[in-house]
Amino acid sequence: MEIANQIFFLIFALLSFTFFLSFLWKFKFSKTDKANSNLLISIGLYGLCCLSFGLAPWVNNFLLTIANTSYVAANIALVILYKKWNQEKLTSQAIIALWCLPLAIACFYEPLRTAADSFSQRVALITISQEILLFWQTILLFKCFKKGRDRAIQLIFGLTLLNLIASITRTYRTLSAEGQLNIFLYSEDAISFGIRWLAFTCVLLVYIALGMYYLQQQVEKEQELQGKISLANVENQEILRLLDEKELLISSLLKVNKTVETGALSASIAHELNQPLGASSINIEFLQQKLAQNKLNPESAQEILGQLASDNLRASNIIKSLRDIFAGDTAITGQHDINALIKNVLSFTKLELSAHQIKINLELAPEVSAPINTGEVQQVLVNLLNNAINALANQNPTEGKLVTIQSSSTDQEIRVTISDNGPGISQEQKVQLFDIFSGTTKSGMGLGLWLCNHIIRRHNGKIWFENMPTQGVRFIITLPKDVKAGFY
Repeated sequence: MEIANQIFFLIFALLSFTFFLSFLWKFKFSKTDKANSNLLISIGLYGLCCLSFGLAPWVNNFLLTIANTSYVAANIALVILYKKWNQEKLTSQAIIALWCLPLAIACFYEPLRTAADSFSQRVALITISQEILLFWQTILLFKCFKKGRDRAIQLIFGLTLLNLIASITRTYRTLSAEGQLNIFLYSEDAISFGIRWLAFTCVLLVYIALGMYYLQQQVEKEQELQGKISLANVENQEILRLLDEKELLISSLLKVNKTVETGALSASIAHELNQPLGASSINIEFLQQKLAQNKLNPESAQEILGQLASDNLRASNIIKSLRDIFAGDTAITGQHDINALIKNVLSFTKLELSAHQIKINLELAPEVSAPINTGEVQQVLVNLLNNAINALANQNPTEGKLVTIQSSSTDQEIRVTISDNGPGISQEQKVQLFDIFSGTTKSGMGLGLWLCNHIIRRHNGKIWFENMPTQGVRFIITLPKDVKAGFY
């Protein structure tokens, strides 16, 4: 029986260290679950326990003390792991106290090991300590199972409960003087032998179940990431559809190009869609690059998908707004917060502002609202802000690049002012600044300010510009607060 015990212990030690190395390799590149270290510690200590039990008769019986304290410590690591699963924080003092428990047990166990006729006391010391920890584990696992109803956690709970029952049975047999109460672990009777190995087998199966649980989590994360990639493909198809619709709109508008305004509107579509579609193209290329390199993590994927969705929505809104302008629709749904619209536009352009080291000064009066088409007025604000960015782009950063946005309100109208400290508007540009195809930027199509003027006039508002006293230019927009006065 003694040789069989040692062989079993050494086999279990070999299996435990195999699991340890397998999990160590798996968790080496995983930084998403800080609880993984507790699982590795538990498996390593359990392997040390089995190895010490197996070698003790051949090396030194002091290894029995190491084996039993390692067994207790392995269960403490599992308690900490399950606490983290339930998001129950342990204080640093509590963690220190838990890890001091095996040392305290070792101090009690070692004198008992060398004392005569102390086998029952040694078994009781270790098994009762084990039972307290196992009972704690079952409570934590039950809480965790109630939250998610996971089959792997259910299996771990069942094995831990079976281990607890086996440990209680062994303690009862030992303390009630049933069976052969010998003085040495390796000479227990067949029933005690079977109960002990049932408990050890349960622990090993718990580690296998934990491996299954983490493997299941990894598969679920990969499936979630695959779903996000599929969503990105859907967004990409939607963008391509929008591009096709843009071409169709341009083609349709050119066919009925009986006035200069109609021709201008057709070109406006390409002008206004450049920014959101260009941003989407960059995000798609970045996503494809990360996928090709197999370096895409869920956080980056979520951020890119959010940007694609935002650009997609902006492109859809631009097309809808231009449709409304061409059809003469009056899509006013009620009063809208101008300050919120300004802040929304700033979120679109924050990367470009940062790239050119341009500061924003907001001077927004409270409760500035008007009856507007938010999509159209948003295009006006984006165009004016882009013009300010272009004016400041080549300016020396040491001179200080500043864009000031102000809002105010009276009983009759609201006013929005966008000013910059750039070079201002030249005398040649002033005369035809709001005319079609008379842009102020070399890369532009001359549609931005014309479209701004067209949209503001549709709201029965006004837009004009003034050169600043020192340097720069300000654009002023006024819109009526009376819904009857707005839109034609």
